[in-house]
Amino acid sequence: MRQSLDDAGRLASLQALGLLDSEPDPIYDRFTRLVAKLLDVPVALVSLVDDHRQFFKSCIGLPPPWDAERQTPLSHSFCQHCVNRGEPLIIVDATNDPLVRNNLAVSELGVRAYLGIPIFVEGGYCVGSLCAIDTEPRDWTEADVESLTDVCRSLETELRLLQQLNDATEVSRRKSVFMAELSHELRNPMTPVLGIAQLLANGQVGENEQQEMYNVLLQQSRQLTRLVDELLDLSRIERGKIKLSRGPCDLVSIVRHSAETIQDSLKTKSLSLTVLGDERPCWVYADQSRLIQVVTNLLTNACRYTQKHGNIQVEVFSASDQGCLVVSDDGIGLSEQELKRVFDLFHQAPSARSRQRGLGIGLSLVRRLVELHDGQIAMASQGRGSGCRATVRLPSTGEPISLSQADSVESGQTCDLPLDILVVDDQSANRYVLRCLLEAEGHRVRAASSVKEAWDEISRRAPSVIFSDIQMPEIDGHEFARQVRADDRVASVPLVAVTGEALSSEAEAAKAAGFDMHLNKPVSAEKLRGALSDVKSEVQAD
Repeated sequence: MRQSLDDAGRLASLQALGLLDSEPDPIYDRFTRLVAKLLDVPVALVSLVDDHRQFFKSCIGLPPPWDAERQTPLSHSFCQHCVNRGEPLIIVDATNDPLVRNNLAVSELGVRAYLGIPIFVEGGYCVGSLCAIDTEPRDWTEADVESLTDVCRSLETELRLLQQLNDATEVSRRKSVFMAELSHELRNPMTPVLGIAQLLANGQVGENEQQEMYNVLLQQSRQLTRLVDELLDLSRIERGKIKLSRGPCDLVSIVRHSAETIQDSLKTKSLSLTVLGDERPCWVYADQSRLIQVVTNLLTNACRYTQKHGNIQVEVFSASDQGCLVVSDDGIGLSEQELKRVFDLFHQAPSARSRQRGLGIGLSLVRRLVELHDGQIAMASQGRGSGCRATVRLPSTGEPISLSQADSVESGQTCDLPLDILVVDDQSANRYVLRCLLEAEGHRVRAASSVKEAWDEISRRAPSVIFSDIQMPEIDGHEFARQVRADDRVASVPLVAVTGEALSSEAEAAKAAGFDMHLNKPVSAEKLRGALSDVKSEVQAD
């Protein structure tokens, strides 16, 4: 198979080996010494060919000064032809061969006879050749070709092992960086939370400062929730457990909604955000909540890597059968190499690390969500300092017949019934917060720290709704749900699972045990209102 020397995939595979310009290695010298002995030749090479030179990872018998330099330009290379053709190259007498007779290796390196076997790596790319060279004309035998081919296959096995080692080392390095960044990202929002909690506990907060501190607590809590949700989303996608609820979504409305959520980031860095395009809706077939996640992540990323007083531009338009979103910025930009890995999990551009911290999961998550929607995403940049442009294309759909067919970006679910609610959780802090949130909505709330206490409360008075944790000592939430469904007094009472286990398998297990709904911690007031709204038809006010 013919391959161009400047093929991007070939060059990337060659670079990934990490052998170009590396020090001599006895492992590869063993291959060239074996070739020299087997074929009785004065020169044997492991030659790696890029787009402008050949580098000798091992060279036995090469004359000076080439033996010290360990490389030549392509004007002195027979191996380039072996790579180009992707098959063995046999030269009996270079001075009479039209392919190489004008090659400077003939006059300056003394090459007369040449036998080269292409070296292939994973992906089918040819990165160089293992070659035997004679200073006299030579009729290479079939046995010569077979012997050199056998040695070359062994060399390829060595290179495959090297690739696997490099890949494993890189994964390990990226995981180490990820864990360090995760610690940083978790500690950042926890620092103000802990500090404000101590100030409140010590009574050191004046009335004028309280609202600002509450805002900080809310903002940092949302940051922690977003971080955990992204990690869990990646896990779900990796295991094929994420489910999309797709329907007509207006991309224009979603951009407006996402733009609102990043206003604080824009103000902090004095960034300008411009939204271009038609005011008319751009309908795409998507899961609205996931699409909001994609757009918000792209805008957040643009904010993160754009310097103060910079500009961010969003454009929405329809093209053929696709809805298109383009997010551009005039930030730090990406090099060609960084662009190739921008969507890799845990990857962060080196040029960005010193300026911004992060986990390197946002764009990887975005790409996977877009692909789940049968869409495409591409990132472009003219280089460092020239900004970036992310383009998302999603399948378009017709305008819904009625507004009820399209999801609303904002949810305003409420439950006006004053309910008698039982909260069951072995963690006192969770019980306290859940109780306060429900009481703030006007409901009567009782709390139990165990299933035994819960049954004591039920014996006193049957509740209208039960919120229960899953992971509890002695008797867990699943068993409690089964007990409730078997007891005539509360068999029909709506059961809501509240748990930190956010895997889809946990939601399925909760439903199988008898729960009507499953809420992931942390639970906000909005989530509680939505849950109570969904079960309000089944409950009766006292």
